[in-house]
Amino acid sequence: MELTATLSHALALFTAARPGTLQLYYFPGSINNKYFGYKERRETMVVTGELIRMMNYVDDIAATLRRIQAGLPSMTDDERRRLADYMRQADPNYVAIMEGLAKG
Repeated sequence: MELTATLSHALALFTAARPGTLQLYYFPGSINNKYFGYKERRETMVVTGELIRMMNYVDDIAATLRRIQAGLPSMTDDERRRLADYMRQADPNYVAIMEGLAKG
């Protein structure tokens, strides 16, 4: 019972820092709100491992873009233009993937 209380407390702290967000779970039957001490109905969204894997890839892309952004001030104007051209020519590029997702 102590482990359940500890997990419940950790989850409550985690979700309190992110109000209004949906919680992601692997299996629809694996979470029962009574174990976490919730009195109100909680919104949950069941997701597959594939979606979570893709979201992790997006996190990796964001980290890479932050590294690129951090290096921009030390580059010359010509280097920045060449990098921009290189990024536009990458196949597939981020913009093309986003447009494909938006189309459905």
